[in-house]
Amino acid sequence: MSRFFLAFTWNQTSLSLHFQAFAKELVRRGHKVTILIPNQKHNKVSTNTNPAILTWPSKRPTSFRDAMFLARLISQDQPDCLIANFGAANVMMIVGWLLRIRTRVVYYRTLSNAIEDSPKSTITNSILHIRKRLVYHVATHVAANSIAAALDVQRVYRVRAGKCVVQYNSLSDSLINHSIVSTKDNTNIVCVGKLCQNKGQATLLRAVSLLRPDFPKLRCVFIGEGPSRTEYESLSSTWGVNDICSFEGLQPPRKVLDFMQQAPFTVVPSLSEAFGMVAVESFAVGTPVIASNVGGLPEIVRDGVDGFLVPANDPQVLAERMAILLRDTIKRNEMSRRAREHFLSTFEQERILLHLADWAEELTRKNG
Repeated sequence: MSRFFLAFTWNQTSLSLHFQAFAKELVRRGHKVTILIPNQKHNKVSTNTNPAILTWPSKRPTSFRDAMFLARLISQDQPDCLIANFGAANVMMIVGWLLRIRTRVVYYRTLSNAIEDSPKSTITNSILHIRKRLVYHVATHVAANSIAAALDVQRVYRVRAGKCVVQYNSLSDSLINHSIVSTKDNTNIVCVGKLCQNKGQATLLRAVSLLRPDFPKLRCVFIGEGPSRTEYESLSSTWGVNDICSFEGLQPPRKVLDFMQQAPFTVVPSLSEAFGMVAVESFAVGTPVIASNVGGLPEIVRDGVDGFLVPANDPQVLAERMAILLRDTIKRNEMSRRAREHFLSTFEQERILLHLADWAEELTRKNG
């Protein structure tokens, strides 16, 4: 039996559900698991169960007291492996290194150009870069969520290739509402993601304006919130599509899947994307994807097979590919079938978790 500490945010997003299922699989195999989640309002704390669920002292575990909390926990439980995501990465890797935990895994999920495009000052970004490089240096393994992310962390932070492994995110087929009859004959296209410059929704708004004369029944549903919402609502008015574009805000994960299931296709117009979970979710419900040819998206979307890949920030090409699927029902239905098959063979949770748990066990055996 090995002892694992997993750090992630506990909610109903695809990523959180992926790690919740991973923890259960490790427990099923006879291991002891402790899940560390941010200090937020919930009723998930459970110290005497397996997996045990504990909260960090802070909402974002980056403080000295979070480090001391982890140090005490490590001294008490003597874990064999630490696996960290997002805000917990710095504390878990550095404290784990200081206390000589032999297996320290940090996930890399955001491409460097997305960080470089942040509003922070150059000096702040430089300091963050140095800190991240230190964290990846003291980790024993860096798990990237795509080949593109693995190459990025090697290039930008000088992480050795042998230290990196690609671990795709997964989605459980049990989340899909198979009772929904999806015609995919309507013209209500869907775009899901944080409303910000990096997600490229402005490109889609412009493409919709180009398509409107030929497709008067076209509608576009934006799901998500973010700092650019006001700007995008203004752009939709400027380009004369405010009456056919709706901004639905944040929606429950299952409702997002329902939106996708009814759509003829999903659009992912990102300027940068480490993986592209939205594309996986769309494939899960058998909906083709038109996505930017950036980052990890080409590892999910097969151009001309289960969707289209287009240049980022090119509304003209995006509009042309959208028009093809709006007009050609036969092609759309064939892509829909292949999208669903691709999900089941490559991204369905049960398949992914077996591989992930095997890998985690192998790490602890090698370093034990």
